[in-house]
Amino acid sequence: MHFREWEDESEGTRRTPKTESAKRRVPIHPDIIRMGFLDYIIMAAPEADQPIFPDLPREGEDGKRSPSFVRWFGRYRQQIGAYRAGVATHSFRHTVVTRLKAVARDPVMVRHVNYIVGHEQPGTEGDKRYDKGPSPSESVTTLALLRYPEIDFSHLYVG
Repeated sequence: MHFREWEDESEGTRRTPKTESAKRRVPIHPDIIRMGFLDYIIMAAPEADQPIFPDLPREGEDGKRSPSFVRWFGRYRQQIGAYRAGVATHSFRHTVVTRLKAVARDPVMVRHVNYIVGHEQPGTEGDKRYDKGPSPSESVTTLALLRYPEIDFSHLYVG
């Protein structure tokens, strides 16, 4: 997935990631691909400038689609018995960082984790300025180490 600045021609607005390190290309986890996400993207957003989830309405002054998703996901977690008070959607990001850093065995893998989640790379000013990050094909091996053994996702796999 490519997180970048883009123009929304239908609204005449420019969308930009919050920080420079948020602009990045990241791999999609192999299990998400096994769940048919790439086929979904081809159907829902065949052009690069189209939203992946067009049915989510824009909300608020900034016109973001995330508020309606966050509310839906909270209700969904309640329905399936996976809701815990104080655990927000953003908590998943914390879990991803924690689990990936626990299995990162060397500085290259730590670099991949930082890049995947959009954290600024440590190092000198030159390192930060000139390192554009690993390619998705380099960091997918690290991302594939992200596991949730307590959850069985196999019923979501297609094909």
